[in-house]
Order: sequence, then structure tokens, then C-alpha cells
Amino acid sequence: MHKQLFNSDVNPNSNRLSMPIKEIMCNFFTEAEIEKLDEGTEGKGRLLGLEVTVLDPCLREFTLPSKKWGMQRTDTYNLVKNWNNIISVNNF
Repeated sequence: MHKQLFNSDVNPNSNRLSMPIKEIMCNFFTEAEIEKLDEGTEGKGRLLGLEVTVLDPCLREFTLPSKKWGMQRTDTYNLVKNWNNIISVNNF
């Protein structure tokens, strides 16, 4: 996916990249992965998510958890936790 980054995407307090599903032009998850993202939550109400490999603009690989969040207007895939590492390495 190619996305223009907004302030909310590079805010270190957020530590996540948001990708609204309705803006995704090509599905990059398999059906099995989508089912996993749609699954319920862990015992404490946390979404299970899925570990994914992310390539930065220099084609360096990062492993991050991806989760699907239900939002008011559209569901959103989010890369969470170590997103700030990618921001830092690339000076976004």
C-alpha cells in the first residue's frame, strides 16, 4: 500500500499507522488473514491481530502487529506497537 502520511500517522504518542479499508485499492491480506483479523478478542478485550512484514521505502523489513479496528465511518487496518521505529529510521 502507498499512503501519504499525515500528522496523526507520525505522532510518536500514537505509535500506529492507520489504513482505512475503503481506501485500499488492492487487498494485500489473504482470506485466512482477514478471518484472523476479524476474530474476537483476547481475555482482556484486546484484538488478536496478526504479525505482518512491512517494507519501508528503502526495502528494509520490519515485523509489526496489524489489527483491524471498527471505526464510525469505515473499518481500519492499523500497524501498531513498533511503528515509531519505522518513523525514526526513515526520518518521517
